[in-house]
Amino acid sequence: MTLHTFDKRLLEFMYQLTLHQKLMTHKEMSQVITIQGEKVSERTIKRWLKWLKTHHYFTYYPHVIPERIGLVKCVVLITGLKDCKVLDIIPYKTYSMLGTELNTFERIFTTHYNVPQNYLQDFESFWRKAQRHGLVDNYKILKLQCSNALYAPVHQLVNGDGRIDLSKSMSTPLGLENLNHEMLDTDIHSEIKKNPFLIPFLIEYYKANTSSRKVWCSMKQKLAERIWDYIKDVKIKNKKSNGKGVHFAHRTLEYLHKNFNLFFRQIRVAYGPLYRDCNVSFCAVLNLKDKSDTEDLLKEMIKHSLFMTYNRPVNGKRLFLEVVTNTVGLNEIIGILSNWQSIKINEIVLFNYARSSEYWEDKTSGWLKQHYHELFDPKTVSWRYDSEKYLQELQQLSTDS
Repeated sequence: MTLHTFDKRLLEFMYQLTLHQKLMTHKEMSQVITIQGEKVSERTIKRWLKWLKTHHYFTYYPHVIPERIGLVKCVVLITGLKDCKVLDIIPYKTYSMLGTELNTFERIFTTHYNVPQNYLQDFESFWRKAQRHGLVDNYKILKLQCSNALYAPVHQLVNGDGRIDLSKSMSTPLGLENLNHEMLDTDIHSEIKKNPFLIPFLIEYYKANTSSRKVWCSMKQKLAERIWDYIKDVKIKNKKSNGKGVHFAHRTLEYLHKNFNLFFRQIRVAYGPLYRDCNVSFCAVLNLKDKSDTEDLLKEMIKHSLFMTYNRPVNGKRLFLEVVTNTVGLNEIIGILSNWQSIKINEIVLFNYARSSEYWEDKTSGWLKQHYHELFDPKTVSWRYDSEKYLQELQQLSTDS
């Protein structure tokens, strides 16, 4: 049977993946996933995944908790950016989007970084100096906890042309059990101190969803012989063979599967065609007078969304949201926020996915995954942050401009 971009079977398959909070093999998927009420064979699942990855941007991955690896999620909202190279100077960037603020019509870059806890002040100083050098007009830094995602049943709400139709009833629960999570300490977890190999493995693996052999090869390509500094097992270090390394990577993968909740928040799925121009994607920064309202607010907003991620603040009462919906849903959400007495809307930024793709990982530098081998020290089990180097590069960029 021929597949197409918005095939109901594929959309339900993606949604089903979000309901199982562990990373599954093809065989495990075939045992628990039902499409239109019927089981799906392992062979069919392999065919679907191959088709999705071949024809479109599609990822299925466990979302790493940055606090567990000693990092703090920071979002920087930047207006008047004079040179996009500024975004890449600090190599802890994880994600960047370009958009337009709904009230002021200003162009805003919303850029995500995972910053070592001990260097947050240096990170803030960098942006102050970027503004002083005239490389940005204004900026705002949000220090946030690990994000959570809420998914509506996409197969019920997306039409054959990719348009979101929120008038359709949703018979499937929305997974609101993900709403409440405790605030985590940002010190590197004790298990990583015992086994620093977890850091490169987590960063290489979390979006690759591939074999332990391929993860080992990717790590070895970046780290070369330094890869053995991450392994404390004396028997393996003494041998220093790729076979032993792959075996250790496989053991690490088994450990992560057994301890999923220790390092991962939840399973995520992203599918590029759902972000097309006929739909609406935006982020919002809200001030909450009463944090106890958060759960009720999110329950109302997800009724008008295809999916939504949210971050609670590390300090204060701000809430950061990213939402995929349609024009009707956007208007409904703005109405909810405007009428919610305990909320002040700081910003709503409409994303431009076509333009944003110009600044993504395969087209720019500065991404954490590209540089972790230079940033993490397995001997001290700590992250490096070369503030002086970053400021010098900033100064040079200011001079060149």
